[in-house]
Amino acid sequence: IKCITGPIEDVLKKLNGRKFDVILVDNVLHLLRNPFFFLSSISKNISTGGCVVASVTNTSELVATIRAVLNGRRDVIPPKFEKHGTHLTNRYVIKKWFRKNNFDIIRFESDLSGSKRLQIKKAFPKVHFLFANRFIVKATLKN
Repeated sequence: IKCITGPIEDVLKKLNGRKFDVILVDNVLHLLRNPFFFLSSISKNISTGGCVVASVTNTSELVATIRAVLNGRRDVIPPKFEKHGTHLTNRYVIKKWFRKNNFDIIRFESDLSGSKRLQIKKAFPKVHFLFANRFIVKATLKN
């Protein structure tokens, strides 16, 4: 396992055309100024048959959004990158980031943390993703 960390520009330089079977992008896409550019850049480093596995925070999680509104923090809904340093993310935005960069999404999971996870999935089977803390994506490059 090779871990490459640091500022995004340095990470991309360190990759330097090397190929990997799996690239793990953990909880960072929503914090990048340009997630499209990053995904496009790392696509060059995925070996044939390889994939990207990404964990992305759901910045539009329903309970947190309601809590912010009730606490009078309407300025954070939706988050704006220039002001808050984070992008609005939800399952539609994240899928768009990957698809526009020539990725096939193999698996997309809503991660509901906490003790009420099963109750939420049962009570709201078609919209449980609204309550997700984060999303897990596995994607390969299109042929």
